[in-house]
Amino acid sequence: MKKLNENQREKIEFIKISWFVFFIGLLFFLVGLYRFLYTKPTITISSRTKHPVMFDGSYFIFLGVIFVIISIYRIFFYKES
Repeated sequence: MKKLNENQREKIEFIKISWFVFFIGLLFFLVGLYRFLYTKPTITISSRTKHPVMFDGSYFIFLGVIFVIISIYRIFFYKES
């Protein structure tokens, strides 16, 4: 088996991390979508701020979309200088 130099190892590690971020983002998105579509949203009062807080999965959807966009950018469009 051929030995990889430092640059090739860093590139492989970069791509592995990017794919990991993609799958975590996809998981967050799917969990948020499930909570948004199939469970009842709950509204509670925050104990610290005394303002209403809604748990409907939209935060997970937002995080999932951000992670997926970042990982797609890292995999396909990121150019090392």
